Amino acid sequence: MPIALTLPGERTIMLNLRGALGRASLAIGFGLFFPALVLAQVAVTGVSESGGQLTITGTGFGTHGDYGGSQPFLNAAWNDFSAGINGGNLFLDGTNNAAWSYQTNSGRTSSKRWARKDYIASLDDSIRRLGALALNMSGTTGTFYSTFWLRCGSNVVQAAKFWRIYGTGPELPNVFLSITDGYNMMSYSNVNGNPVPSTVWAIQPGPMQCANRWERWEIYMRDTPGNDLIEVYVDGQFAFRRGSQLPSLHRDLEGSSANERQQWVATPWGGDGHTIDFGHMVDGDFFGYSDAFVDYTRARVELSDQPTWLLARRKEIQIPLQWSSSRVTVQANPGAFQSGQTVYVYVVDSNGNVNAAGFPYVVGSAGGGSPVSGPPAPTGLHLVP
Repeated sequence: MPIALTLPGERTIMLNLRGALGRASLAIGFGLFFPALVLAQVAVTGVSESGGQLTITGTGFGTHGDYGGSQPFLNAAWNDFSAGINGGNLFLDGTNNAAWSYQTNSGRTSSKRWARKDYIASLDDSIRRLGALALNMSGTTGTFYSTFWLRCGSNVVQAAKFWRIYGTGPELPNVFLSITDGYNMMSYSNVNGNPVPSTVWAIQPGPMQCANRWERWEIYMRDTPGNDLIEVYVDGQFAFRRGSQLPSLHRDLEGSSANERQQWVATPWGGDGHTIDFGHMVDGDFFGYSDAFVDYTRARVELSDQPTWLLARRKEIQIPLQWSSSRVTVQANPGAFQSGQTVYVYVVDSNGNVNAAGFPYVVGSAGGGSPVSGPPAPTGLHLVP
């Protein structure tokens, strides 16, 4: 059976798999041509629910540090805005709080609350675009993972920065994501004091759609010397990446001088005492945020309506409470999934490995289902740049 596999950077290979021999050839082929592509050992064997918490059992989950502080969760920050804009280690920074409003209508579902940041044209230019919902970082590990749902107004212009992270250093290193003309995504870094802007499509092969729908954004960043990286995904699809050790790769949709092999992340970044900001600046219209989550590891639990990770485009992040290599407990977050709907549970470890086949779970049920039937191998794939 011929299979086309497209990897980040728009590289496509054709595979022909026939039974066990085909699967063995797949593993050997990946080892020869993609030596950094490793088979994940994450496996989910059971899911149960009690009191709004899911307990997931299996193997290969790895570890997850406790960065929640006084908050009843392991991750660094979380707010589903069910009780207000401030909460879960995320707080308005006081610069322009009047630009923010708490929304009870037009969310991802009829009952889903969200936070809105508006451009206020009547204010002085020095403040009318400013004012973030921010996490004051502490206990950072050198890796940063944040995810959120974004909605935007149809008149947002280039100065709008919907996500931003700061670090320590003489240049106060920062990376931000913004929207430029045509609803393209623009990313910017000032590593070594040199502005390095790059404009890309947010979702290949088309422009951002946040003026028409809620979009799920994921940003992963690490500051490992010699292995720095930033990656951006929108609705589960690869959108953008940069790293000083990535293969030299020009992508036409990013402009004439763009190359993925660029250092955008200072090493060390030094996040402690600085912020990750949502809605740092808005110009011309509004940004809306739903289910904002920040952590200092990629280890996480996701629900999806698709039985395989490769097909998972609609996902809902779960809130970790306890974590060991064989057992994870999370506060269930159905997000936009409805009670009684069958979804699939995925556990991602700190290296980005994940169970390829989801474990079925009925939202609001007292227990999980049976493992998903499907191709028994490979159990998981992860591309390590």
